[in-house]
Amino acid sequence: VGLWHDGGTNRLKAADPAEAIVDAVGGKPAVVESLETKPQTEQSPQLYDLTTLQREANRRFGFSASRTLSAAQALYDQHKVLTYPRTNSRYLSTDMIAQLKPTAAQVGAASPVYADAARYVIGLDKLPLGKVINDAKVTDHHAIIPTDGDHDLGALNRDESRIYDLVARRFLAVFHPPAKFENTVIETRCEGHLFRSRGKVMIEAGWRAVYGEEADDTRGPAKEDDEPEQKLPQMKDGEAVDCAEVEALAKRTKPPARFSEGTLLRAMETAGKLVDDDEAAEAMKDAGLGTPATRAATIERLIDAEY
Repeated sequence: VGLWHDGGTNRLKAADPAEAIVDAVGGKPAVVESLETKPQTEQSPQLYDLTTLQREANRRFGFSASRTLSAAQALYDQHKVLTYPRTNSRYLSTDMIAQLKPTAAQVGAASPVYADAARYVIGLDKLPLGKVINDAKVTDHHAIIPTDGDHDLGALNRDESRIYDLVARRFLAVFHPPAKFENTVIETRCEGHLFRSRGKVMIEAGWRAVYGEEADDTRGPAKEDDEPEQKLPQMKDGEAVDCAEVEALAKRTKPPARFSEGTLLRAMETAGKLVDDDEAAEAMKDAGLGTPATRAATIERLIDAEY
């Protein structure tokens, strides 16, 4: 699949020029004008603090911030399988290094779905700790991770199981190597018009293997300009191809999306960046609006008051 562009945009403001391009290139021969392939690496995400856990649970499951906090609190208080959840740190302290492999072992023993990833972590001669350990960024509480005690997952309800799964996989993933991709961009010219095709293929799953992804996976469309990422065939510069099918699509630009609880939490966390007053911005620089422990309650109050 290739998307027409003129070097700057791939959108036309009127239907007639688009239909003229369709008429011109349909069924006509074309040639690959350029082909560029670049390697890309993607590092594993950091450990969770409460706000990032709430945002992720909202994105994946539609959980409200209070629903995520309630499940995480139960996993800490009642089931003893997660550490203290009301934290704003995404790092661990130096004194926790010795318990990291035992914790991975407990996660691996808790369910077969974590066994391979846990085995990899346990087998490392030296854990990669650069993005995990930072004493300066741990204040009252460290990042949310599984505990190093026994994990009885059969006692968890559905919400608790989902939150445990997020934290367990994130904990294991942070010790895995980067995922490696191959990005390909092909420019094809047909009847004077240029079309761009993008492809992105996973070469090494790395940390994404913890989430069940495998090498040779393609990543779906996720670009603002609607250019799909796909698995492309082997091609070379100057190769002759045909335009088998072409269509013009009528679309409308979209206004900014409404806040979800996840994006609202993010906006609260970084609210100081939106403040023009220098003194107020400095006061909010490291805090935003509220704390990880109070943001869920603030959102709930606004909803209850029908604001």
